[in-house]
Amino acid sequence: MAETTESDIETDGPPAPPSGDELAGPTAAVDEADAAPDPHGLADLVGRLSAAAAESARAALAVLSVVLRDGEQVRDLAVGRLNGAGGVVALTDQRLVLTSDRAFKADAVEFLLAEGLEVSGWQDGDQATIVIVDANDSATLDEIIDRSSAQRLALGVSEALGD
Repeated sequence: MAETTESDIETDGPPAPPSGDELAGPTAAVDEADAAPDPHGLADLVGRLSAAAAESARAALAVLSVVLRDGEQVRDLAVGRLNGAGGVVALTDQRLVLTSDRAFKADAVEFLLAEGLEVSGWQDGDQATIVIVDANDSATLDEIIDRSSAQRLALGVSEALGD
């Protein structure tokens, strides 16, 4: 193996800053992915959230987009914490779906919009909590900062159930 000496190393000053093409690589791919079609109607609903809520829900929303069925439309959503991790609850035209951004094992829980489904919520100071219960399971989304989204979602569930 040949040895490298100082005379073999070019030292014409600091490296040149990256060109625009070099910077566009990974960033362009993310931007293109963000501009992908929105088959479930999530973009408009995320647009209603505060900037902080939308950013904190980014990973949980990605999980949600994977577990939604073909043709399933999201009617409303709220952002908070599910099982101690960042999470979302989405009301769709078929069910309630809760997802989290838990590292290595994200949560994904579903509740059918059917008789026996109970959704309750409350506010404490500047946060809200939604508790969802049916005959087989329960889930809690807490630390919801955007309380109006929790209220809209609970009202939407009530309407979907005909209450």
